Amino acid sequence: MKVFLIQDVANLGKAGEIKEVKNSFALNFLLPKKIAVLPSDPSAKGLAEEKMAKKKKEAEKIEEQRALAQRINGQKFVILTKADKNGHLYGSIGPKEFAKETGLSENLFKEHYKEIGEYSLEVSIADEIVKIQIEIKNI
Repeated sequence: MKVFLIQDVANLGKAGEIKEVKNSFALNFLLPKKIAVLPSDPSAKGLAEEKMAKKKKEAEKIEEQRALAQRINGQKFVILTKADKNGHLYGSIGPKEFAKETGLSENLFKEHYKEIGEYSLEVSIADEIVKIQIEIKNI
């Protein structure tokens, strides 16, 4: 029996492919769990188009991230905050502030800094390592 895969199935195929499987596998597992549909099903064509649109959107997003990575690689960002006379911050500077300053996602940063100074950060964007400088200054 031929089925149109809606999701990736280990040892069978990826979503969007039409595969030949045993009747029992299709009727007892793939179809009831909505992992696959019959190719004659009208929703199969719509699902295939939806999957292709999703892949195209993901590719565009990755390309945008790579462009951003190239644009900010090696740049220096300055963050102004309040600190005491010894250079200790009243709180810390972390992912939220880095994301606001650089335009990147918060989940790319993990560090928190509690003192004034210059810091070198390495961030992985779209499988590229980007090095940026963060300078924390007292207001």
